[in-house]
Amino acid sequence: MKTIRIDSLLIEYVKGTTRREITPHGRDVKMEGQTGSGKTTIAGACNWLWNNKDADGTTGSELRPKHRDGPQKDEPVRGLVMVVEAKITLDGFGGALNGEWTLRKEEHEHAKKTMLEGRAGFSYSYPKKYFINGDSVQEKAFNAWMARIERPEVVRMLTDRRYFLANEKSGGMHHKERRALLRAMGGNIGTPEGFSDIDKAIKGRELAGYKKEVRDRKKENEASLDKIPTAIGENQLAVDAGSGDKSHLMLKAERVIQVDELVRIAADRTLLLQMEQVRAKAQEKLAGLRASQSERETFLANDMSAVEALTKENETLQLEAASEAEVRFSANEAVHGAERVAAAARANVDTAIQSRENIKRSSAKLNTQESSEPCPAGAECPHAVDDAKDRDAHSEALIAMDGLKKKVLAECKEVAARCDAATEAVVSAKEARDTLLVTQTESTNKREARYAEIAEAIKSRPRVHPADDEEWSRIVAAIMVVGNEIGDPVSEQLAALEEEKLAAEREKNRLTDKLAAFDATEKAKARIVELKAKEKTLAQSILDDEQILRRIELFTQAESVLISKAVNDRFEHIEFRLFKVNLNGGIEECCDPMLHGVSYAGASSGEKMLMQVDAATAVGNYYGLHMPLVLDDRHALTQDLDLECQVIALRIKAGQEELTVQIGGEQ
Repeated sequence: MKTIRIDSLLIEYVKGTTRREITPHGRDVKMEGQTGSGKTTIAGACNWLWNNKDADGTTGSELRPKHRDGPQKDEPVRGLVMVVEAKITLDGFGGALNGEWTLRKEEHEHAKKTMLEGRAGFSYSYPKKYFINGDSVQEKAFNAWMARIERPEVVRMLTDRRYFLANEKSGGMHHKERRALLRAMGGNIGTPEGFSDIDKAIKGRELAGYKKEVRDRKKENEASLDKIPTAIGENQLAVDAGSGDKSHLMLKAERVIQVDELVRIAADRTLLLQMEQVRAKAQEKLAGLRASQSERETFLANDMSAVEALTKENETLQLEAASEAEVRFSANEAVHGAERVAAAARANVDTAIQSRENIKRSSAKLNTQESSEPCPAGAECPHAVDDAKDRDAHSEALIAMDGLKKKVLAECKEVAARCDAATEAVVSAKEARDTLLVTQTESTNKREARYAEIAEAIKSRPRVHPADDEEWSRIVAAIMVVGNEIGDPVSEQLAALEEEKLAAEREKNRLTDKLAAFDATEKAKARIVELKAKEKTLAQSILDDEQILRRIELFTQAESVLISKAVNDRFEHIEFRLFKVNLNGGIEECCDPMLHGVSYAGASSGEKMLMQVDAATAVGNYYGLHMPLVLDDRHALTQDLDLECQVIALRIKAGQEELTVQIGGEQ
């Protein structure tokens, strides 16, 4: 068994209590005082800590201290922090959850400036702070720690003694949830004796679901049964209206004839439409050809290709003239270049002749030793050696002069040959230039004549006549061929066929309706037989479902006895009425706590407390958890208690203004 006991409880600014601390160290507590001494404050503080509720199960905001009189009467006292702190010991939980814990909850005041009807004021909210073992935690973490003890719903059933038994309108547990818990506490009761057929039919489902299924089926069958007489009457009318003067076979034969006629009309119409399609395509083709003819004539009228060709030829002639001018320029340049080379060659010849004459004179002087002129050969002249006085030196000078003379003579011949070649090149260049000029003069004359012809042709803007154009002639020939292919329109023939088709369809539809009437008659007769058989089946099914519902009622009565006994065996004083019998004998589920035949709502304060203690004990035993139980107005219960959980008993004692605390007092 898991247990939670309070070792100490501290409350600050809860209702009229500024500060109070009690330290029971896990033992029972008896507190006494007159009305208004703070007993209910203790109960409300504990319920607020565990469940965030006041002692009466309402919101915890009613716990804040309020002004008792004056202009602010019943308004909260501002600027206070409401505190509830409990040091508790957990046992039997296993693991790290066992041991001592300190839980603290604070409610602060937060003021915000507002404007109300043009006046400045304040609006107030009351945020909460949570602490576990002195550490501040978020509300989510605080609730998660509480959930480790047990689900919040279970904690509330064990600490808020009115919650489990009061109805939902008074802030209590919903009766369906309470009944479901009691049913679970009762355990598996098995199947009542003699009702194995019901147990087999349920197949693990809820009995209420199976009962609803049977009721719905019975209701549906009854609704279907009520409709059958009307349906039979309607089908009988169809049978009476289906008689006629012609047989079914005659009507079918006449309808076949009309269908064949429609087939023939459709074939004729298809043929005419095909002819019309061919004619339409030919007309479309003819229109296209005529459009092409018009486009070609427009093209020929606006065709500038001949002018463009002449302009292109004129540009080509201009390019030829420019090219010939460049060739003439090159020929003249070749003549000038050859003349410059020839002039340079003649100058070189003159220079060589002058050098030859100088050598001759120098050689003559050397031979006679009379030459006083400086040798044009410069330092190479033997005559430059002033100190050559002997004959050997003179001989060497003559030999050198002879070699120089030969060299100069060879150069003269070479320069003369080059001069002759340059002169011949000039002649050749002039001959080539003159030949070119003759040729270009003829070409220029022809070009000038063509310039005049082109200008005259452009001025007249030449065009091609359509009759001379091959494309235009081809289009005209095609127009004549297509025009011969187009026949007369078939609209009148199509209109006549459409009238025949409408008449045949009307007759076919009339015969179809007549045949449908015959078919409807046969179907109506078969439907009448089917409906009468279904009427018997539904009537029998309704009787069977009524028998099943009666068995379910008997099963429910037998099971209710077993369930009530199993549930009530869990409680020492309370007896729960889980079923009640209606005037029609049916069983209706309910969940009414009773004490000696009196309901919880009609019980006295002492009886209610006894029922609350009994409920907390039974629920705690079911969940294996004992939590501190606060009994406000304990004096209303005269019966002694012997509970395993920690009890904080709050008693009224007239004339005792201060609340007294007795640790280890009687429960």
